[in-house]
Amino acid sequence: MQIWIGLTNKELTSLDHRSVTIKSRSGQLRLLDKPGGALVHSFDGPITVYVFDGKLKISDKGRPIVGLSSESAIFIAAQSEPILVADLCRAGGQDSVDAAYLGTLRIAVRSQDKLGLSLFCPIETYMRGVLESEMPASYHPEALKCQAVAARTYALNPRIDHGPDKVSVCDSYLCCQYFSGLNKHIDPRIEDAIQKTSLKILTYQQKPILALFSACAGGVTEDFQNCFSDPISNAFPPAPIAYLKSVFEGQFAQDPPLSHEALIRYLYSRDAEDKTFSADAWNAKFRFKHVFTANQLEGQMHFQIEKLRRIKDNAPFIVAPASNAFGLIKKFEPLKRSAAGTLIELGIHTSKGTWIIKKELVIRSVFANPQARIKRLPSAKIFFEHRMDLNGLLAELSVMGTGSGHGVGLQQIGAHGHAKNGLKYEAILRHYYPGATLSSL
Repeated sequence: MQIWIGLTNKELTSLDHRSVTIKSRSGQLRLLDKPGGALVHSFDGPITVYVFDGKLKISDKGRPIVGLSSESAIFIAAQSEPILVADLCRAGGQDSVDAAYLGTLRIAVRSQDKLGLSLFCPIETYMRGVLESEMPASYHPEALKCQAVAARTYALNPRIDHGPDKVSVCDSYLCCQYFSGLNKHIDPRIEDAIQKTSLKILTYQQKPILALFSACAGGVTEDFQNCFSDPISNAFPPAPIAYLKSVFEGQFAQDPPLSHEALIRYLYSRDAEDKTFSADAWNAKFRFKHVFTANQLEGQMHFQIEKLRRIKDNAPFIVAPASNAFGLIKKFEPLKRSAAGTLIELGIHTSKGTWIIKKELVIRSVFANPQARIKRLPSAKIFFEHRMDLNGLLAELSVMGTGSGHGVGLQQIGAHGHAKNGLKYEAILRHYYPGATLSSL
């Protein structure tokens, strides 16, 4: 089975490229009439492809090639070696900053001056690149098998429909799952996990599931509808998904019933030396603490919120006060949580009114702070402690929490912990995707 993978720009944020420079280690490149098709032209060195006036143009060693242009798409391959795409800076570039890919590249017109780049390859080849990018090869073999099944399934049913882009899935972890390229040499542990789960996928009602995964749930996974909006309408919360529901990672679920903030405080306060009470407690990502001074918050948060408001998908989840101004910060107040403790509505009380921030990823992102070297909070399973000065003004904020990522579906760190405890990959997948069926393509 072959799939198309959309290759995003250097920042992993867009499928639009102004131009691409392609080469191979031997220098040989081939222009084909279609993937696996007839040779149209060969190149002895790097080529650059760009769009001019709605047409693809090719230059070889800086010289435009007359007669080689297209209003739709061209296909580039290398002979039995990786194709290198300059300046994408993917980990798969190995000994250079160039991203390396095995397969055929399609370069297509997307607008008057932008092109799209995609890779055509067997799904099992794609799997090797995803596993190399998404999970350490040192993880337990059963955890690697879980990741292989989840990644293969996700490729068939990504959360965002890339049909309009004429690809199956994209390579960005900001949208789909990370595919940083692929060289010939694959870690044998990853190769083994892919081979032993060959063509295995997860299905629900005879269709591939939405196989979401993240790093660490911090003791309890989350319901889909508490973290994601509808991919088409952007409505939040969306309809629940039966197999993406909250499950505990340890036996502490038998303790007196806890929910909301009490659960997160309980998990955070467990003895840090006890690595066994939860399947994910063995890893440092299980809990975190960040301390911000009032000056750090005042100097950055307003600008970060305004930045997020300019992003179409985020804007509906930031509600400004009547003043539409951001004054001195007084207090952070959790307004709404899931039963698993994820904060899904936050009130930021300021001297100009209360800002309401909704949705876990947006909440995590408003705490981005270059001074504190934080791109976003690890998760939204958080609680706050305020320290006030003698005048009753905020002096310092401590943000504590558990987990890393959205916490929905398969948890990579938890899967490793469950595998170390003796569970096989089939049982681990049943734990994270209750009601889904392990099937074959």
